[in-house]
Order: sequence, then C-alpha cells, then structure tokens
Amino acid sequence: MLGFVIHQAPNIKEDKLNPSKEFDKFLKNYPLNQLKRYTKEINKIKESLKLPEKQIRIKSIKLINFKSYSFVKIDFQNGINIFYGDNGSGKTSIIDAILFALYMDSWHTIHIVDFNNLDFSLLNTQVIRVGEEFCEVELELEKGDDIIHINRKLSRNGVHKITINNLDLFENIKRRVIHKFKNKALKEGITKVTNSKGAKWLYKFNAFLEILRVEKYTDDGALYNVKRNKWGKNRDANNLLAEFYEDNTGNIFKCLTYKYDNFGNIIDECIYGNLTGQNKAPLILSSIGIPLKKGNQSHLKKRKYSEDGFNLLIQEGDSKSTEIKYGYITDTNLLAKKFILFQGNIKKRYFYEYNDNATLINEIVDDGVEEKANQAYSVVVRYITEIETNRVYPNVGNSLKISKKHFDSKQQIKLINEKVNTFNDLGDLLSQDFFDSDGNSCFSIKNEYDLTGKLTSHIDKRGIETIYTYDANNNVRSQKSKESTLEYQYDYLNNLIEEKQSFPSGLILIQKMQYDEDSNLIISEDIYGNTTEHEYDCFSRLIKEKQPKIIDENNEILIPQFQYEYDIFDNVIQITDPKGYLIEKSYNSRNQPVNINYPDNSQEMYSYDLQGSLHRKLMRDSTVYIYEYDYLGRIIAEEHFTQTCTGPGYWLGDKLYKYNAFDHYWTGDGKNHNIRYIRNRQGQIISEFATKDGYINYENKEGFKTDYIYDPLGRVI
Repeated sequence: MLGFVIHQAPNIKEDKLNPSKEFDKFLKNYPLNQLKRYTKEINKIKESLKLPEKQIRIKSIKLINFKSYSFVKIDFQNGINIFYGDNGSGKTSIIDAILFALYMDSWHTIHIVDFNNLDFSLLNTQVIRVGEEFCEVELELEKGDDIIHINRKLSRNGVHKITINNLDLFENIKRRVIHKFKNKALKEGITKVTNSKGAKWLYKFNAFLEILRVEKYTDDGALYNVKRNKWGKNRDANNLLAEFYEDNTGNIFKCLTYKYDNFGNIIDECIYGNLTGQNKAPLILSSIGIPLKKGNQSHLKKRKYSEDGFNLLIQEGDSKSTEIKYGYITDTNLLAKKFILFQGNIKKRYFYEYNDNATLINEIVDDGVEEKANQAYSVVVRYITEIETNRVYPNVGNSLKISKKHFDSKQQIKLINEKVNTFNDLGDLLSQDFFDSDGNSCFSIKNEYDLTGKLTSHIDKRGIETIYTYDANNNVRSQKSKESTLEYQYDYLNNLIEEKQSFPSGLILIQKMQYDEDSNLIISEDIYGNTTEHEYDCFSRLIKEKQPKIIDENNEILIPQFQYEYDIFDNVIQITDPKGYLIEKSYNSRNQPVNINYPDNSQEMYSYDLQGSLHRKLMRDSTVYIYEYDYLGRIIAEEHFTQTCTGPGYWLGDKLYKYNAFDHYWTGDGKNHNIRYIRNRQGQIISEFATKDGYINYENKEGFKTDYIYDPLGRVI
C-alpha cells in the first residue's frame, strides 16, 4: 500500500480518480508468482479502496494554537495529498488535528477542580500550544453537493465546544449522573457514594486508608446493612483479620476470619454463620470481638506455604480429610506436581513439564499412588496432554500443536485426538486443524481479523462462514452467515437495544430492549411484540415484573405481575405471584436455600454439612432425601423415605454410587438392582449388563448386555 502511495499516486493527474483501478495498474509492476503470496492482503487493500456512492472529502482544515501551530490553513486537493518535511516539522500534527475535530483523539487527562466534590473535566493538555489558553480546529468536509463545517474548541480550563454547521453538539445532551462521590476531610476518614437512585454508601477508613466500615443506606436514608473490617497490628499490620456482615440493628450473621504466616500468606480461613441452615441466631462474639467456637457454626480451611522465599502454596485442606499438596520445580514458581489425598493417601496425581521458556509442554493426570510420574505400576487410568509451542518470535509460547493421549491396558501411550493451531503475527488464532485418534484430519476452523485484532470472519467445522462487523465502540454490529444475518443496535452506554435476525426465506425476527440510567433492563419486547416490564429498587434489584398480556379462564385480559423482596445479602426471600399468593424463602450464610414455603402450605427444606454440601432435603410431596459424599464431593449414598408429622415414615429406597478417580462405574439400589458400566481407557462406556427385568446386574449371567462402539472421534456408532 505504501509503495502504491509513493510511486503511483504522484503520477495521477485526474480530478476524479478510481483508486481501485489505479491500484490494479500498480500491481502490474510485479510478477504474478510474487503477488500470489499476498492474495489475501491485496484483496483487503482493494476492499478498502472501494469508493462509496457519496465520498466524504476533506476540503480544508484550519488550526489555531494547536500543538506547534499558532495559525495555519490548509486546502486539500482532489486525489492523494502527501505531507513531507523534516522530523518535528508538524506533519503528524495535521493528522492529529483532523482526529481532534472528529472527536477521535484518544488521550485524556483528568483534571480535578474540587477534590471534595470530585468536580473534574477531561483535558487534552498535549494539543494546546504552550503559552496559550485555548486551541481551535475548523474542518471543512465535502459530501457530494453538501458542505459540512466542524469546529472544535478546547480551553485550558477543560471547557469543550464543538459545532457542526454552527449547531452546538452538546447543547441538547442530557447529563446523566450515575454515581456521586463526596469526601469529607481526610482526618475524618469518610467517603460518601450516592447512586442514581438515591441509595448511599458510607466508607469509613483509618489513617492507613484501611476501610473499617461500609454502611449501606436506602434511598429514604434508612440504614440497610453494614460490613465491618478488623485490621491487624504490629506483626499483622495491614493484614485483614476479620470481616463482619451485620443487619441494621448490629446483629452479625456472617463472619470471615483470617490468620497469616510471617510473610503475609493466609494460612487459616474460617467462615462463621448459619452454615447448615439449622442455626438462625446471630453470631456470639468473644471479649476480643471474634466469634466463639462454641455456639457458632464454622468451617476452617487451612493452607501451608513454602519457606524458600517464593511463598508458594504447598498444601491446603479442610476437615473432610481431603487435602491437596503442591510441588514446584526447584528455585522457580513453576508447578511440577499436584496430589489430591484422602486420609493421607494419594488418590489423583497431576504432573507438569516445561520447556526452557517456562512454557507448559506436558501434563499428566492419573490415578497412581506414588509421588513420581514414572512410578506407574498402580496406574489404571492416565491422560496425557502434550503441547508443542512456538519457540521463535513473534508469539513465543503459543500452542502450535496439542495432543491428547492415554494409557492403554498395557500402559502404552495412544492418541485420543490432536489439534494444530496457526497464528498471525499479533497472536490471533488463524486456524485450528483437528485430527482423530488415527491421526486422520477431521475438520478445521479458520478465522480472520482486522488490524485492531477484532474477529471479522469465522469458518466453523461445517465450512459455514460468519462475517462480523463492529461499531466505533467495538460492539458487534452484525454477524452474517448463509443461515441468517444478525444485526445489533446499542445505546450510548453500549447496552444492546435491538437484535434483528433475518433468514434467507424472508423471515425477520426482532427483539427490542430499553434500559434505565444504571443499565438495568426495564422493557423487553420479544419477537412477537410481547413486552415485559421490569422495575428495580434503589440497589438495582428487580422488585416488580409485568409480563405480557394473557387471557384467563374467564376470557378476561390480564397482565401477570410478580413482585420480589430481598434479605440483606440480596437473596430473594419473598415472591408475590399475580394472584397475590406468596412464596417465602430463607437461606444460610453461604446463600444456599434452606426453606421454601408455598401458598398451598407445602414446603421444601434443605440442610447442609459444614463444608456446604447438601446433606438432607425435604420435597413438597413430603419425601426426604439424605446424601453422603466422597473425597471429591461426589454422591456415594442416597436414602429416600417419607416424612410424617412425628418423624420418618416409610423407607422408599436407597442408592449407592461407586467411582474411580475419574468416572462413575457402578450404581446399586439395595434390592440387587445394579447398574455397572465398563469403560475403556479413554473413559468411554463400552458395556452395560442388564437382567431380564430390565435392571443392570453384572453378576446375572442370563441378563442382557449392551455394547458401545466408537469412531476415531469418540462418537457412538
């Protein structure tokens, strides 16, 4: 392109030229075999040189106090204009002035006028000539028979003025305040934040700028909740020791405490509160302001870090007897191995290898019990990921080939699948070629990008291409394929306000959206023209939803309306349906549901263990389920029975589940009705065994057997 501008353009004398034709003439200077190497780039340049029906041409530009220019006026000629001169003579400043007039300049400095009220303006201080109080650029454009005058003036105090054909661009623009910030004197340590709906937050901090307390207020000024922080002193200076979550009366319903080692690493993290769902009382604090162990539910996570100066996590676990240990390459922070242990025994192993650029090139995951990867005598299942990386500039470290492999029954390494990547010089993924377990090519995907790295074309594995275009804010404006075209429109806050889908058959589907000043969706219109309205409280939580009109059983038109109420942790605690019936909910300190009461007096109840796993649930039909879990949090036992007013009723059955380190392989229901799965070394089910009554039973030799066969891509055939 640069060669075309330098060598070809100066010889063009016509007032009305066709750049595409001139570019074709220019290309004739080069041999065809050389041009074929750059076909894609040449086509892009040709596309950019296509002339619209009405071109916009710069006629002139006038600069006043802009950068190095005190005053200059330049008239542009038809065709290509070239600026030349010594370094620093102001060539680039002309381009900057054009961008400045079009409001496309990108550099901004925040100028604080009043710190207390945070009154500020955006200044482009680089563009105003030294010693002057303002700069001004006037740009004259020509579009067909129309002349467009753009004038932009910037004062050193931050005042902007821009006019288009003498009309003030900002005159009718409404100012929208999203948040207000007010800082009292620093010694008081208070910052007040008010949102657009009138809700307020008071941030109170100490002399070290550590936040001590955050008070949250409703739009009518009532205290809603408080988050309080406790900071360390002396050895624990600057360490957060505890976080307390309180209601508006000072009752504490959740607390997180932290303990640190000598290097500031968190070694103990404990949560206090209603963890199981059975302890709804506020927390009880000790004389030093920390929750008591006795009378409060709690769960502790412990961590251990290396003492070699790297402060690397080497062990973590909780009271479930499950822990994770980490090992690193000596004198580095590169993870070399990770073990998942239960009751001190290794259950699952991870190993990692790197090249001399510290890029991961190999990962092994298996069910071995020893600490070294080559100790594989006990391994039944092993998965291997081999990564071939780029070792030359640019894109050093990018994954060029990723191979997934596994152990077979003789511990020989076999291929599962493979993926080959190519990248452009900016690191964008250009193509991915996929190969099956036999090494045969299966399909590819291809991508193209613009100069800013945005995806412009994607060809999927079916060979279908999707073309993407973008607006000035980098929002996707359209995506077009042979299946359909999607077009998007956005508001000035980049919220999607319209989605239009067009099909080759002529069918057009349109969805529309409207938002409030906080970008909350307030009106949505579906493809049939039905509208749903949303209303929010001062904290931007949905409190009312009006659904599309319907006709009830009496042939009357109704507008169903739902209303919502929340607790101090933003959980929905009450839903009012269109008939005024209530659904009431409560939660534990992890925001997991505990009780759900329905209008017909039925209910659901949930109980959890201290780790957060569901232990017991009561359903609306008065049946109860009880669960037990293994070291990875997988269900291993499930009991099912009825619930009566006085306690447990009839036993309805149970189920047991068995797993290896990776997969579920057996289920039993306590009545000799079992499900057994036989898997290959890739984890795929290859056999099931069933009795005559339809239940799976591996021991019943008169049963039915179902086999599964897979193609090289892992699909059942």
